[in-house]
Amino acid sequence: MMPFKPLPVSQPALHYAPMLRATVLMIDHVEANGPVGLIASRAPKRYFVESAADAFDWEYYSAPDVYAVDKVLNESDFPTRDTA
Repeated sequence: MMPFKPLPVSQPALHYAPMLRATVLMIDHVEANGPVGLIASRAPKRYFVESAADAFDWEYYSAPDVYAVDKVLNESDFPTRDTA
């Protein structure tokens, strides 16, 4: 097995890793605002989805593009690269 080789934080490729960016933004949100509440289906509450739409740097959609789908944002309103 190959040993794990961590990347330095300054590695430019990490800036473009969407999952890492989303995770860091979510952790920053939790540190600043406390835990993210969940609805009965275990999806994040709307206030978090709305803040994510504004904060996350989506590769193919801006926050106005996502809000154009509907005034109320849900997980399904965030198309992925595979469905675009």
